[in-house]
Amino acid sequence: MTRPFDAAPAYRANGWLGTLPLPVGKKKDPPSGYTGATGTWPTEETVFGWLRAGTSNIALRLGKQIVGIDVDDYDAKRGGGTLRELERRWGPLPSTWMSTSRDDGVSGIRLYRVPAGVEAGFSDPGGDVETIRFSHRYIVAAPSLHPEGRRYRWIRPDGSDAADGEYPSPVDLPDLPATWVDGLTQRQIKPAQATGETERLTRHDDIVRFAGRLRFAGADTSDIEDALMSRLDDGRIFASDAAWPWTREDLAKIAGDIGNKPQNGLPPPITITGTTPMGAEAGAGGTQQHAVPPEHLSRQSRAAWYFAKMAGDSVRFDHGRGRWLVWAGHRWRPDEDGSVKRLWLAVLAKRYGDALKLTDETKRLAMSEAVRTAGATNAAISAGLDIASSMEPIATKADAWDPDPWLIGCHNGVVNLRDGILRGGRPEDMISRSTSIIYDPDAGCPRWDRFLAEVFAGDRELVDWYGLLIGTSLVGVMQELLALHHGLGNNGKSVAIRAERHAFGEYAVTIPIETLVSAKRSAGAATPDLMALRGARIAFTSEPDQTDKLGGGVLKRLASIDRMTGRSLYGMTQTWDPSHTVHLSTNHLPEVDDATDGFWRRVALVPWPVHFRKVGEMGDGPEEDPSLSATLTGEAPGILAWAVRGAMGWAAGRSLHPFPTAVRVRTEEYRKAEDQIGGFIAEHVDYVQDATVLSSALFAAYRAWCDVEGLHRLDRLGPKKFPAEFLERGHVRRTEDGKKRVIFRGARLRLSTNPGNPGNLTPIAELSDSPLREKVMQTGFDSPDSPEQGAGQPPVDPVAEARRIFGDDLVDPSVPA
Repeated sequence: MTRPFDAAPAYRANGWLGTLPLPVGKKKDPPSGYTGATGTWPTEETVFGWLRAGTSNIALRLGKQIVGIDVDDYDAKRGGGTLRELERRWGPLPSTWMSTSRDDGVSGIRLYRVPAGVEAGFSDPGGDVETIRFSHRYIVAAPSLHPEGRRYRWIRPDGSDAADGEYPSPVDLPDLPATWVDGLTQRQIKPAQATGETERLTRHDDIVRFAGRLRFAGADTSDIEDALMSRLDDGRIFASDAAWPWTREDLAKIAGDIGNKPQNGLPPPITITGTTPMGAEAGAGGTQQHAVPPEHLSRQSRAAWYFAKMAGDSVRFDHGRGRWLVWAGHRWRPDEDGSVKRLWLAVLAKRYGDALKLTDETKRLAMSEAVRTAGATNAAISAGLDIASSMEPIATKADAWDPDPWLIGCHNGVVNLRDGILRGGRPEDMISRSTSIIYDPDAGCPRWDRFLAEVFAGDRELVDWYGLLIGTSLVGVMQELLALHHGLGNNGKSVAIRAERHAFGEYAVTIPIETLVSAKRSAGAATPDLMALRGARIAFTSEPDQTDKLGGGVLKRLASIDRMTGRSLYGMTQTWDPSHTVHLSTNHLPEVDDATDGFWRRVALVPWPVHFRKVGEMGDGPEEDPSLSATLTGEAPGILAWAVRGAMGWAAGRSLHPFPTAVRVRTEEYRKAEDQIGGFIAEHVDYVQDATVLSSALFAAYRAWCDVEGLHRLDRLGPKKFPAEFLERGHVRRTEDGKKRVIFRGARLRLSTNPGNPGNLTPIAELSDSPLREKVMQTGFDSPDSPEQGAGQPPVDPVAEARRIFGDDLVDPSVPA
């Protein structure tokens, strides 16, 4: 790769948000303002600007839960020996991903996960072994060039070289062992000893590291602030640049920031304020009922009680979906990497330390044994967490999550879709999803805007309405609408969906097409496809085969505001209010087995009329842009802001109805093409409130019409399907003469159009010698095709039937019955 920084989108897709450019072939001089304890994260738009700037190396600034162990073992450096000594003291390091430009198998940066906030208290071991962390240094990553000409590469945990373009994800990294965390954070330092150190502090990083050591030694915000002020007063904190002296306000802010961080990787203990009010619901945020666990609790229950007390502000358990969630700064993140188990073990470690401080040997032994038992096996940990899941404030119901349909979680906060205002996320918001994209209301997306103008052939009305459609879909107030995106291949639909899915993150889901096609489900069967819709905002589904038929009943349910019911595999049945809008992308319009107004009022057929030629392909259409998807990925913040503006438009009173001209015309054409008896009804049936028509006569006329139109037998409706289609149009079916006659009310036959007759109705008598009369007579109303008439009944004369049903005014009296 001639431009190493071109790998930035791939790294960001894997979860590395601190992608920074370096001068090509160098390891230093990243852009200012993006490193160190006060550095910010680059936005998608900023990274896109760097991508356009030219060739450069790529650096990764690590997040607060990632640490790199940097070992240098070449020339005069002796990091390999230091690493062996550290592993002798603290235990072996787990196999992990390593970034390196060397071939000695030792030198490189090994990556591990650590509890949030721990890295702030780390110090370097020395001996050519250093730590890379959020506030200190960064990684030069593959495929960058070393100043000596070597290419950086990734080594997999199994020791093999990663393939070109293969990069690790932060969630795949192993945990740094607790003994290493203890060693690197120097937890044995006591607050009093720490405040008495004689080191002089000049840089911001030095002060933060010093405050971090105090915090992890047990100091609170007040203790940290006192220590910093004392050092400022006696000259042990000073600025190396006299033009920028440290102020008391600066130090108070640092003390507040560090004091609010978890101690030893744990949240501060829950404040015990007394008993929970009678009748308070679990998960309402109440506190434990006792300052110490009740005596009657078992060992495992006592361990669970302490977990709820010490970690309860950082975890929740959703009993509806059977999942743990952890607080991640702006929202609650589903635990997919074992964070809750690690937190359980951290709580036990803290409890074990407390046990060792007891002076009573009997109590010390009993408490330490209880702690060891609670973490002895995976079964013991799971059992303890199972008990803790029912304790306050951890326990929650499924309906408690994502309750506000106008809020969405983003990487940098929570956005109100009514006004587009960003604020910090709060635990009480109960938001469990995120776009994972930084929200910037001023972010632009010029290529996306041009893309929409291209794919919709310059139809400004359609482009404007499409923005409203997507923005409205992002709101968790379900629209009774199914958006069918139709067009021949290579027309931009898939590109648009990929860009939107990336911009909307967890709010966009993909559902299997089997959810939509006609299919029978066993009673009580699991419906994981429907469960995926719970809490989603936009539901994309893939293109059905040309032979698939959409299930109108299923579609009406998916596009309905009625409460939905589903069941996960091995789970319990759940019911919820839908929050999603369905978007179906297809190159071939599928057949629809529902002709009712109830279904079609929900359908919006969005045309994608432009076919883009592939590079080198002949044709009249515009040529596709192979780099378009990558470009739109870089515009994700702008696309998100574009969708938020659409939601704001809907909040301000704009409506999706009436549809734009292109959508309305295409939807009407689609409905007519899919109506299997619409043509027959238009030519031969009149809707009259008090009229009736014999079902057999209606079906006989339909069969004759099929013959005249030349319909293939496979395209014709049978004697059971035909009356069912007629019933769907709102007609009432009744039986007469002991169920020997079946009639429909509200309609009458118009056998052919004839302007010479009143009301354009041809007198029934004119059928005497017509082919249609012959067809009706052949049917006989008692053939196997007309079981409702009854076997063995005599044929019914159609003219007599017409006289009986329609009256004499429509029958020529000169023709005998």
